[in-house]
Amino acid sequence: MHNILILFAIAVGSAISTSAFSASLYKWVDKDGNTHFSQTPPPQAESTADIDQVQLRNNRVIKPRKEGRDWYCGNDRLSNSFGDRPAIRIANLEQYIIDRRREMESMKERRMEAVNRSYRYRQTSLNQSDELRRYDTDIDEEQCKLEWAQGELAALGDERSKITDRIQTVQDGIAEIEQRKIARCGIDNRTGVIIVDDEYRAYQECTKPYDREIDKLRRELKNAERDQKIVDGG
Repeated sequence: MHNILILFAIAVGSAISTSAFSASLYKWVDKDGNTHFSQTPPPQAESTADIDQVQLRNNRVIKPRKEGRDWYCGNDRLSNSFGDRPAIRIANLEQYIIDRRREMESMKERRMEAVNRSYRYRQTSLNQSDELRRYDTDIDEEQCKLEWAQGELAALGDERSKITDRIQTVQDGIAEIEQRKIARCGIDNRTGVIIVDDEYRAYQECTKPYDREIDKLRRELKNAERDQKIVDGG
């Protein structure tokens, strides 16, 4: 069977020239009668199959832009509610990136369905062109949002290691103060019922400033460990 190459130009309008197209989508039926869709030509072994080719519009590039204090992708204003604390901002941006990728995949699947409909009817109506144009714009805007979020996350690259370093620094600080307390005040080995005598009062008075420092560092350690858990997705 001779190859049949049918080119459908899915144009946004007659003013768009062929230079606006770059990628191709192929629909072909193999020797067993199975229909395939791909962006690459069929394998050489299937070269006797009927081939349909649809040229796809090359997406325009939408880049994040800043207006005042806000960032935009197309007409969409990007959220600035990711949080001020680095740990919370990292976690929210990572989830935002996951959501954008999922949405892009969903849009691409829906766009492919629209392209497939044009195959079945062997034509591209004005409504179908408008539909594809909307998908292209939406996909471009999602890609823009994804690139913006990845840039914001990259700018916080050092914060993740800072959180880990802060935990270790605080732990070391607590251990160091404990050692100074022991060296200065000794160790109170009393158990059970404690008699509050002059020796005990002197020990309590000696350890009081050290215990205040330790309590402060323990609160800081708790916050750092909470940040670590947030960043790790816990």
